[in-house]
Amino acid sequence: MSRHQVVVATKFVESEEFIRLTLPSISTRIVVKVSSDPVSSLTENDLGLDHHYPKPYPTYHVPPYCSSGVDTIKTISLSIFAKVIMLLLGSLIGNYLHQKHFHYLPESGIFIILGAIYGIIILQVEGESAASSLKFDPDFLTLALLPPIIFYSGYCMPSISNFVQNAREILVLAGVGTVMSTLIVGFGLYQGRYLGDHSLYKEITIWECLAFASLICAVDPVATLATFSALNVDPDLEVLVFGEALLNDAVAIVLYKSFAKFATYGGPSQYFSWGDLAVKFIALTLGSIFVGFMSGVFHSLLFKFVFFKHTEVLEAVVFLTCAYSSFLIAEYFHFSGIIASLLHGMMAASFVQNNMSGEGHTRAFILTNTLASFADMMIFIMTGIIATVGVVNDISWSFTGFTLVLILVGRAISVFTLIPILNCCRSKERKISFGKTAAMWYAGLRGAIAVGLVVGIPTSLRYMMLSTTVVIGKTCTV
Repeated sequence: MSRHQVVVATKFVESEEFIRLTLPSISTRIVVKVSSDPVSSLTENDLGLDHHYPKPYPTYHVPPYCSSGVDTIKTISLSIFAKVIMLLLGSLIGNYLHQKHFHYLPESGIFIILGAIYGIIILQVEGESAASSLKFDPDFLTLALLPPIIFYSGYCMPSISNFVQNAREILVLAGVGTVMSTLIVGFGLYQGRYLGDHSLYKEITIWECLAFASLICAVDPVATLATFSALNVDPDLEVLVFGEALLNDAVAIVLYKSFAKFATYGGPSQYFSWGDLAVKFIALTLGSIFVGFMSGVFHSLLFKFVFFKHTEVLEAVVFLTCAYSSFLIAEYFHFSGIIASLLHGMMAASFVQNNMSGEGHTRAFILTNTLASFADMMIFIMTGIIATVGVVNDISWSFTGFTLVLILVGRAISVFTLIPILNCCRSKERKISFGKTAAMWYAGLRGAIAVGLVVGIPTSLRYMMLSTTVVIGKTCTV
């Protein structure tokens, strides 16, 4: 008979004894540690105590739902209401700054600041114990907030032809550039471990450094899209940086997961080798493209052969349902949802839009734009909140400083080395100028996706790396 140990209370008897419970219709015997309560207690019949337990049976009060009596509905309602207020305030402040033509603080920065203020208030009122309630939810970020942002970026891309024309440069920067930056930052952090002020930093391994470098060096598409849209940058510069941010997702995720496994096993081993890394990268890239392409084909055929007469609302609902599916399917098979959804969005713009009614297309466009903007705002609010928690948990200013300097150096080496080589293959009028190259170096923004990855990194330095990621992401975006 299998046995499982669970904890159902926050206070325990001084003897730290266990009792055995037999639940109705369940044959498994569960060992439970409980707390006594002389005021409100349960009898042995209520508890269903195992009769092998020596008499007399003790009576215990087991708090319902394993909680300490906190009103969860009230707590969650207050948290949601606070985020609604931050969305309202951020939108009003952003609108005011637009009217005053003040462009030094983008909307993303406004929401990060509001999130940080909210986090500081909660920590001051409830203490450091509130950090657990303010934790970052990477699954919510990946599966709920990213899909509308990425699909909208592909569906409403200003010039798909411009993206295709710069595909070679985007692929080189996203692939070779990301690998170069990762190696420079990873080995740099490892060599500087004895110069740090954090005792745990001195114990870091090369694989932990490379795993962290792979996620912190990747350009974040959410931060890039939000910031570039607010600043109205040059279209060629936008497509180069934003395209790199989208496609380096595949490289960054494969490198991160591979180095994380190396960190777990102490390096390449029979469980995961360099050959497995190469196979994983090829499978992820091709699988993501396949999912995005097939989703786009299905979306196009559906709207070609199904006519939504006088049902524009249903037409928009079907459109959004299809738009959301490619990201989830790709993530289910551990591919890149970002690549799949981007390709799906680009195909929808080319083949689905022409088969929609005028009213249906307008509704779909407004809904995708609104959902993407809402997700953007929520991500930056969450980033601001986690910034305060990160500083509370653990932070090494030397590790953060080393990381920031190495990111800038690695980015500079990769960009200023690859762009001149790529210019040799471009016509004279299409050469990337030094000014644009410098802007591409500085515009390598980091954001919430890096935060979502670092919370699962297999190392005792997780909280230190989380604090560093949040500080750097917040600094680059604001």
